[in-house]
Amino acid sequence: MKIHLILVGLRGGVNLGLIARLAENFMTEEIRLVKPELEDEDMEKAWVFAARAREAINEKLIFFDKLEEAIRDMDIVFATSAVSAYDGANIRRRAVTPEEAVEISVKGRYNNIGLVFGRESTGLTNEEIDKCDNLITIEASPIYRTLNIAISVAIILYVFFVNRKRFGKKRKFASRELRSRAINYFYDISMVITENVDYAERTTRAFSNILNRGIPDYKEMKLLMGILRKTFLLLKKYKGELV
Repeated sequence: MKIHLILVGLRGGVNLGLIARLAENFMTEEIRLVKPELEDEDMEKAWVFAARAREAINEKLIFFDKLEEAIRDMDIVFATSAVSAYDGANIRRRAVTPEEAVEISVKGRYNNIGLVFGRESTGLTNEEIDKCDNLITIEASPIYRTLNIAISVAIILYVFFVNRKRFGKKRKFASRELRSRAINYFYDISMVITENVDYAERTTRAFSNILNRGIPDYKEMKLLMGILRKTFLLLKKYKGELV
């Protein structure tokens, strides 16, 4: 299992230095920066706060212009947010705990794991969260839930580091590409049935949440894909005959 930190809109050399150090502490593969807001003096501060992990700044930093480019080669991607929901109407904010994220990753036999962290001030946008497969939240006091980004990275990396060997590996699980195709078919079916973009998007997000938390194996996913594809084609044919 290879952990890839993906930091969107990172500001401040102190945070970068501390995160570089954490990347070494917990054997992280690399640090991907999406449109960071860093000046030359920030890089100098990062070098100081990285301490003995300074080489990580030179060796592990990769820069990207868009989030979708930074996550393209991941097997599964977890967004992170202090704002989440375990029930209610906000489907896109349904979250898993860091421990559940490890279980999903290990049981799914995913090799490249993307952990996406947002801006210190505003976090990730809804659109950025939608580009990811699951949402992780760290339980904290309801009085003040928001954590500093370096602290959030530390907690989640630690949980992955100590728990990654707890879960067994037996089945061949569905790839992210295969899961994405199933989700796209579900959206197409929802659109044909409802002709309502908002409702189709919300139901598709619910289906995506269930699928990505459930860790389907390859054969299960292929069977489901076949049914979804045939359902979509039959619905299109039926709609066409009614017109």
